Amino acid sequence: MAVFTGDGADNILNAGNGTINGFTGGSLLELQDGIGDTINGLAGHDQILAGSGDDTIYSNGGRDIIDGGAGLDLLIYDRRHFSSSIIFQLTDTLVQTTFAGQGTAVTRMELFDIRTGSGDDFISLTHSNGGNDRVQTGAGNDTVDGGNGNDELIGDAGDDTLVGGAGMDRLVGGNDNDTLDGGAGNDELVGGAGDDTLIGGGGDDTIKGGSGIDTVSYENAASAVSVRLDISVATGGAGNDTLSGIENVIGSAHNDLIDGDSQNNVLTGGDGNDQLTDNGYGDADSDTLIGGKGRDYIGSSGGGDTIRGGSGKDFLNITFDSSVTFLQYTHTPSGTTFIGEGTFVAGIEQYRISAGSYANGGNFSFILGGGDDDVNVRGNATIDTGGGQDSLGLSGDGAYDVDAGAGDDEIRLG
Repeated sequence: MAVFTGDGADNILNAGNGTINGFTGGSLLELQDGIGDTINGLAGHDQILAGSGDDTIYSNGGRDIIDGGAGLDLLIYDRRHFSSSIIFQLTDTLVQTTFAGQGTAVTRMELFDIRTGSGDDFISLTHSNGGNDRVQTGAGNDTVDGGNGNDELIGDAGDDTLVGGAGMDRLVGGNDNDTLDGGAGNDELVGGAGDDTLIGGGGDDTIKGGSGIDTVSYENAASAVSVRLDISVATGGAGNDTLSGIENVIGSAHNDLIDGDSQNNVLTGGDGNDQLTDNGYGDADSDTLIGGKGRDYIGSSGGGDTIRGGSGKDFLNITFDSSVTFLQYTHTPSGTTFIGEGTFVAGIEQYRISAGSYANGGNFSFILGGGDDDVNVRGNATIDTGGGQDSLGLSGDGAYDVDAGAGDDEIRLG
């Protein structure tokens, strides 16, 4: 193995395979017909022409001009000591990078290992070669797109955006509020500390929220999803995902099924006719259930839940256990509803309200507003229907006291 070293503005031409070290004065390195070389550019303004072979080239600073030549070449681009922002943008024919008023031009490189400093960096490796790249950012609010290939993207402090693209990627967030998007392929997403948003994309993904309040999003899924936080799985949407450390869910534009768990969840259905439930944990936590567009079914166990039906004719099934002895319910003409015991509801057109143990003394008091309400009640209740043309269903063996109020009301028994 040949080893070439220099201490200034050196020219090394037609070298064979080996290791070449350039120094801070700047070097011109040209290799031809090597089997596979390792070239250390160091901090000078180097010009490196690698020639044939599978080469490894280190760019450690300066305004370098690098041509990988033929073969499967790896560029290790180390700027960890820089505090300014770095832009590293790749097309099919050219990489143009800038940092601290300096620039590096790179051609015919297939693989990249990029390490940045504390600035707000932008790294885009969306070339058609689709190599297996690695990017590790420093502090700062960084954006990294790995493109095709099996990439490893690692964030640090700051609000980072990491996009894996096609391939089996591993994305790791840092200490702040990151967005991780795996893209197509079977990916691993690790949010780390902070309140992160995790998007698996197509494929069978492993999604780990970490500490903080983390959200898994299927907003761009091609088909409906079924998300079960209580058993830590999500199916549909072109993949089967394994979930852990997730508190919140955003559904797709299709007809989704989303179930919460014992944590304080925010479940958002999005477009489509969705089914959202707090899965019976309502008295143990305070959830937010948002139907979005479409005709949604929302199931709540009370306990301080916030429920927003959104547009469309939505149905709310709310059940309280025997510990709830009084419920104040008001449906205003604007469509806003307040339910006592800390539960808030808006945008719901149909209701079923019951006590889990209504025979043991649960008592509800309802005051309906001037709208046209559709309410089903199971339990001991006092009901004032108010104005509007209301439809009231009473079931079970509870005791009911009904004031029909103004309007043409329908009361169903049984």
